[in-house]
Amino acid sequence: MTGFPQIEENSMGKTDDLIACYYDDLRDKSGIVPDIGLRTKINIGRGLSIYDAGAANVAARQPDELETGKHNSSIKKRSLSDGPGLMDAIERARASQRMAGRSKYPAVVYHMTTRQFGKDHVHD
Repeated sequence: MTGFPQIEENSMGKTDDLIACYYDDLRDKSGIVPDIGLRTKINIGRGLSIYDAGAANVAARQPDELETGKHNSSIKKRSLSDGPGLMDAIERARASQRMAGRSKYPAVVYHMTTRQFGKDHVHD
């Protein structure tokens, strides 16, 4: 599957398509064999935002969007400590997707940082 699928309605089939899309993105662009269970939990945890094309991508060069994502997903949701180490981890996750172009899928970055900080249990 290439690119972000066009989502017109919220259905399990569409969710499965997105899970597959993000799985492929992690595997093909980042060289990671993702945990499909965690991948599914992150998608479900992101709620309806995964169906919104505007929220499905974070512009990689917009610091305010990165800060918002860092605060909402990493600090609030996964209780990670703010500091240079957190932003470095986010930057490494984004850099590993070097083939992805200017925009990155937040769900892919969340997956990578969740694994890096051992916070899989947050999504149980």
